[in-house]
Amino acid sequence: MIDTHCHLLPMCDDGPAEWQTCMEMAGNAAAQGVRTIIATPHHRRAPYDNPPEKIREIVGRFNQMAEKENLAVTVLEGQEFHWEGNAPWHRAVEGLQTLGSTGYALLELPHRRTPASFREDLAAFRARGLHVVIAHPERHLPFVQDPLKLYSFLREGAYAQLTASSLTGHHGKAVQEAAWTMARNGWVHLLASDAHNLGSRPNRLEAAYALAAGELGDRLPELWMRNAERLVRDEELRREEFVTRKTGVRWWNIRIP
Repeated sequence: MIDTHCHLLPMCDDGPAEWQTCMEMAGNAAAQGVRTIIATPHHRRAPYDNPPEKIREIVGRFNQMAEKENLAVTVLEGQEFHWEGNAPWHRAVEGLQTLGSTGYALLELPHRRTPASFREDLAAFRARGLHVVIAHPERHLPFVQDPLKLYSFLREGAYAQLTASSLTGHHGKAVQEAAWTMARNGWVHLLASDAHNLGSRPNRLEAAYALAAGELGDRLPELWMRNAERLVRDEELRREEFVTRKTGVRWWNIRIP
């Protein structure tokens, strides 16, 4: 498996505070079958500032340590860019590090509002050959209140990356309901851990994939897994046929491990 969103790097943000926890998190991921992790420290989200050169340096150090310890995990550079929709555009993206140095950029939207310029921002990214991946849309309040708002941005070319812990119910019922609605409607293209530690926010990727396969069948989880591989190879991600239904999901009957 490939984890395309993980706060693994130490002393960068609200992830691990030291190398020991970082290596333990990597070992935990490896035990679940994860072989590649894209490290995505927060950037432009106060008080965190993690420009590409800093991320590359720490990623390089991790991979050296992992090789010495015979840890079967490779970390790639990435970033979770907090997107406020600032203008001018070229200054707003200063310090952007794409996922695995590909053409995919992981954007985190403000929790309670969608930037008014976001539709135009997506067009600006496309014009520069970049694809936008929206991080944890199921935790973005406007999408929780109306998932069809997410669908409108997918029609503009954006991709959606779901958090494993949202499917398993560890971010609350409202987030879980939104996550399953998005998944069932085919509005999800990637599944990632968004792990921060080994306690309150561990890597639940294996459990989420198993849960999704049990509830949705193999087709969508397989799509998410293959899309992670395509992303690392800088290939175009595949989409399920869009479904524009607004119907509710019987998420309260979903089996939680």
